[in-house]
Amino acid sequence: MKMSVRTKLFISISCLIVFFVAFSLLLNSQYLEKYYVWQKRETLVESKEMIDKLYKGNPEKISFELEHLERNRGMNIYIIGPDYELKYNSSLRVFNTDYR
Repeated sequence: MKMSVRTKLFISISCLIVFFVAFSLLLNSQYLEKYYVWQKRETLVESKEMIDKLYKGNPEKISFELEHLERNRGMNIYIIGPDYELKYNSSLRVFNTDYR
């Protein structure tokens, strides 16, 4: 049985598509979560370091920078004091003015 060029081309392209779909599924199932977590971790560490540099005990003074971080990185920021008292809550925009 001889196959025409059209049939050979169809089978070749179909096999290529199946290969790329299977390869994509393999990569997504094995590596996408690890990459996503690594990327989010890097973003959180950078944000933490930036907030540590800016924060001097008064969240009202850096509220613009905090809002900018929240908007650009899609995160909520909570600043909690050493006695576990909430100093800043990005979702409620709560400022605790009792600075110790």
